[in-house]
Amino acid sequence: AETIKIGLMLPLSGELATAGEAALAGAQVAIKEINEGGGINSRPMEAFFEDDQCLKEGGVAAATKLIVASQVTAIVGSLCDSAVSGANAVAQAAGVPMLVVGATAKNLTQAGDFIFRPYPTDLAEGRAAADQLFNVLKKKKAALVTIKGETSETLGEIFSARFKELGGTVTMTQTLDVEGKEAKAVVGKIKS
Repeated sequence: AETIKIGLMLPLSGELATAGEAALAGAQVAIKEINEGGGINSRPMEAFFEDDQCLKEGGVAAATKLIVASQVTAIVGSLCDSAVSGANAVAQAAGVPMLVVGATAKNLTQAGDFIFRPYPTDLAEGRAAADQLFNVLKKKKAALVTIKGETSETLGEIFSARFKELGGTVTMTQTLDVEGKEAKAVVGKIKS
C-alpha cells in the first residue's frame, strides 16, 4: 500500500525548542502506534520533520522543503504564530492542507481554505480565561504573569481587557523571560 507522507513543522531550535522536542517525541509515538495498528485505511504513515525555528522565514523554509523535497500530502504544525505566518501561504499556494496545532494568532487560518486549526485563537482563549476566573471562580482580582513573546503577551492583553470589562481588577502585570528564572520572586510578589 502507498505510504501516507505527513510533514511536521516544529521549533526544534530557538526559544521553544524544548516544546518542539516534546511534540516531536509525541508525534513519533503516535505514528508508531498508528502504523502498528495497521496504518490509515491499511496504508502506513511516514512523517517528515522540519525545524521552523519559531520564525517566519523558518516556517517558509520548512513548509517549502516538506512540500517540494519530501512531497508530503499534509502539514501539521507549528507551535509558533510567526512560523505559521510564513508557512500558511506556502501550503495554501501548493494546495497542501495544513493543520495548525499550537499557533493562536487570529489571522493565521485566513490564508485560505487549505489552512485549518482545531485550537482556539488568542482572542477566544484570553476571553474564556477571564470569564472563567470572574464568573465561575468568582475572583474579582487577578495578578497577570506572561512569558516574553508575542503570543503570551497578546493573550495577557486580551485577558486583562476582558477581566476589566467584567468588573475585575488586574493588581499586577509581570512578564518573565522564557527560562522563567525570576518566577520565584514574582510568586513572592503576588503572595504579598
